[in-house]
Amino acid sequence: MQVYLTFDDGIQEGTEEVLAVLREANVRATFFLIGTQLSYAAKKDRTQSKTLLKDIYTHHSIGNHSYSHANDKYADYYTNNGVQIDDDGNRRSIVLDFHKSKDTINQLLSDALGAETVTSKYPLANAQKMPLARLPGRNTWCVSDPQQPESSTQPLIRYFEADSRKGAEELYDAGYNIFGWNTEWRMTFDFHRDASSDIDRYAPENIWKDRLTETWEQVRDKMLKTSMSGKVILLMHERAFRKGTGKKETDELKSLINYFKETGATFKTLDEYTGSYFSTAT
Repeated sequence: MQVYLTFDDGIQEGTEEVLAVLREANVRATFFLIGTQLSYAAKKDRTQSKTLLKDIYTHHSIGNHSYSHANDKYADYYTNNGVQIDDDGNRRSIVLDFHKSKDTINQLLSDALGAETVTSKYPLANAQKMPLARLPGRNTWCVSDPQQPESSTQPLIRYFEADSRKGAEELYDAGYNIFGWNTEWRMTFDFHRDASSDIDRYAPENIWKDRLTETWEQVRDKMLKTSMSGKVILLMHERAFRKGTGKKETDELKSLINYFKETGATFKTLDEYTGSYFSTAT
């Protein structure tokens, strides 16, 4: 089996803890970063943010998860093509929202690695093979075949959840491969906005919020049931694994990884994803 671990909404509280687990287990993952979250993390501690982003760049893959996360108004985001940016009703389109996130990621990457290192118009990790994106609030896929000619514009995998088709196709045309997920490690979403950037999640009043609601065994069983063509993409959020409760949520992640390693599974990043198990748009 091929296991694709993915983490959404970073850089945030919990990113450091997750990276430590991955480093110890010697497995790779894909991190879908949000521009506003990255900006807040850099403002709060720029040195640490650069260190974490450099770790992701060096050892994992980087995905774009938009700048605004739709302000968690998903139907409005997809129906009206983007996020409202002022009281006058002006909007930033979905493509421009991802471009703004891209610029934010690449700016911090340039600061961490040197401007000459970051030359791509996409946020890419060191060994990354293709640009990656994940839509906020939608399990949507629009993925190309790495084996087909570069001139081909036809996605290999297409699945559009709810109202996301137009935005996904525009992002695909802009060069991104859009990935959803097969199953999710469920958690509570206690904060007013699930991707809110300006909250101290280590604060005593917040430490029990946005936490896992499933054991690693439950997640394992879901992964085994939802894998397709020997592949499974697991969606997670780093903040669910942050320290502070005494429960050591990171041990749950370690146990899940160890189980699949012991069964001979390989851990890959989404830019290595190949094969088609569905190709019909809905």
